[in-house]
Amino acid sequence: MKKYFLLLISLIFLTGEVYCDTVLFCGYSRSKYHYDKYDTDTFSSFEVGLGVDGRYGWENKKMIWGMDILYLFNKDKVKFFNNYYKITPIYCDLYLKLKLLRYTSPYLLAGGSAGALFIQGTNSQWEKLDNYNVKSRFDYGVVFGCGIQYELFDTAFSVEVRYRLGLAKMKMSDAPIEFKRNSLEFLLKIHLLKFF
Repeated sequence: MKKYFLLLISLIFLTGEVYCDTVLFCGYSRSKYHYDKYDTDTFSSFEVGLGVDGRYGWENKKMIWGMDILYLFNKDKVKFFNNYYKITPIYCDLYLKLKLLRYTSPYLLAGGSAGALFIQGTNSQWEKLDNYNVKSRFDYGVVFGCGIQYELFDTAFSVEVRYRLGLAKMKMSDAPIEFKRNSLEFLLKIHLLKFF
């Protein structure tokens, strides 16, 4: 099975046109942290990112692979029992996007996600604790969503809604809990430069 998969990937790369462009985007994220059958409150963050969209071998350019790196500027403020934290997520998403039409078109996307959460302990006023070292946790999951892409000359604009479903059970070293992170993201994308 692995040989057939590698053969298929090789054929895609060797046939048809190769097309790639950079994507800059910003957005808004609403996240939830799930632990011990309870949900935390919903937290909102402003996020920015850099992405790459590539197309291989399809003349109609409807099937697109994409890779995005997302960084949340505003840290999630999370309370687990009597402990308070600020959490900064960074994710890398790899996905397939299916355009329903060739040019300006709605689209669907689905794929996988991996990243890290950087955790800073705080007091109840969300002020940093000097004696608390920043900890990191590995996260992974799936992403899926939809949007609409507007083509304009050699560039394009996209408005997108993406849901991130965290699958990793992450542990806190100073609290006896396991938690997962889910988020709903609203993104505005600008496709800037075609590499080739």
